Amino acid sequence: MKIAIIGPNEDEPLLLEEAKEIFDEALYVPIDSVKLEVGEEQKVFYEDVDLSTFDIILPLPDEKNREFMFLCLKILEKYEYVYLPFSSEDFFMIENDGLMKKKLMNSGLKVRKSAILASNRTSRMLIENLKFPIIVRSLSGKGIRVTNEETLKNVLSLFKAGYIRVLEKPVKAESIIWCFIVGNEIVASFEENKETTRSIHVDTETESKLLKIRRVINSDYFVVNFIRKRNNLIVNDIYLTPDFSQFKKVTGKDVSKLLLIHLKNKIESMRVGPVTSFINLLYDSIKKVWKK
Repeated sequence: MKIAIIGPNEDEPLLLEEAKEIFDEALYVPIDSVKLEVGEEQKVFYEDVDLSTFDIILPLPDEKNREFMFLCLKILEKYEYVYLPFSSEDFFMIENDGLMKKKLMNSGLKVRKSAILASNRTSRMLIENLKFPIIVRSLSGKGIRVTNEETLKNVLSLFKAGYIRVLEKPVKAESIIWCFIVGNEIVASFEENKETTRSIHVDTETESKLLKIRRVINSDYFVVNFIRKRNNLIVNDIYLTPDFSQFKKVTGKDVSKLLLIHLKNKIESMRVGPVTSFINLLYDSIKKVWKK
């Protein structure tokens, strides 16, 4: 069984090393080295390697290459024999902050208040209803704290037309909770505050919220980032590119290995399923003939 990991240009040596132990063949593909072939047949290549020849593609998207990753997924999902942990449609929803948070809110979850803008005209309309301070950040995650309308106008003017910018209300968090979900299981969690960072077992309230998120997020894995404020647990963000080393360092759990094993087991069960169904059908047919 073969797996290709498409990720940022800085490779994940531990992830690749473990993938080579679990799979017959493993390849790390820097996304900047990926080439798309469009014609009678659409293909995704790394150098001269056709990625549609792999059994599993594990995408690790980053902010800079999200649009290109979407195109890669769009092409690869057309090949029924290539397994992807999430579809291009699910990827678009998860990476679209406003759309994702709206779905989470509809499921009864508290999310961090934010607005996504693509034009200064929309910005001017929002400014009238904003209460300062606010944080203006790009999709790369870098933010600027703004305390008045004049400064906000100056900051927004730095963005080119059509460039996405996110406006958020700052939250004084008592702590931040990180949870790594693989399949339907919470495989690792840790909590950080000003004094400590420690591994935790999530309480019943957090587990309940994670189950609600799991019903919204159609992916084999994801990381949830909660903000704890007083007695409230607020969904801050959801990620498809986990910090594997940080989870392992804090919790002691090899989350990258758990993810890889899950993917291998899933595709094996998917392949065994049709064969088992055929054998059962054949067995039932033989029994019917024998009874006659």
